Amino acid sequence: MRTYMRKTGLLLLLALCSACNDERCKYREGVDAITISANPSSISAVNGQSTITAIGTSQDNLPMPDGTVITFVTDLGAFGQGAQASTVDGIARIAFFGTGVATGGTARIYARSGRTVSQSIPVAIGTDAVGSIRVTANPGSLPGSGGKVTVTATVYSKDKIPLPGIGVRFRADNGSLASQGNPRQSNENGLATDKLTVLRNTTGDVLEITVTAEVGDVSGTATVQQQKP
Repeated sequence: MRTYMRKTGLLLLLALCSACNDERCKYREGVDAITISANPSSISAVNGQSTITAIGTSQDNLPMPDGTVITFVTDLGAFGQGAQASTVDGIARIAFFGTGVATGGTARIYARSGRTVSQSIPVAIGTDAVGSIRVTANPGSLPGSGGKVTVTATVYSKDKIPLPGIGVRFRADNGSLASQGNPRQSNENGLATDKLTVLRNTTGDVLEITVTAEVGDVSGTATVQQQKP
């Protein structure tokens, strides 16, 4: 009798699921795997924002049903929405900010639902996010009597996005800089500027003056040519 009842119950369940168009009929309870990604993967510590996306699948390799709650965790920075987001079409997204990071660091972020936890991903913040620096000098040539040059550094993230709020240090192998070695902050367009003053050329030769802008181990250079006196 018990065997008959089990078979009858199983047949009834299969019949109900085959007649149901709701994805939840096909979904085995629980999330089996979660993968996450960050776009961009490097942000400024000043108003920097990245979108963290979590995609989860069931044991049957089906998307999470709508409304599944995903909790996001980080060791640096902060999330919006109270660190939780619900799935829509099997995907949950949340905004991540470089809030509270004084200069720079790399956040490790992961997502979880129930007992299932994703692998962590890195998001570089502030100085850790710097990927390259482009330096320009205007004018690029000076007379032998000397003059002033505006040096501009554009700070880019590892995702090639301009980074604001980054302290840039300038140095030159000839002349003097207005910053005197102190950092200049990049603006909302990632630009930091300094002023180079070059005195009279007394060498009798054309001079090649190199100006360097650097953030940590990342640097860029520009050249100013000074003519003979």
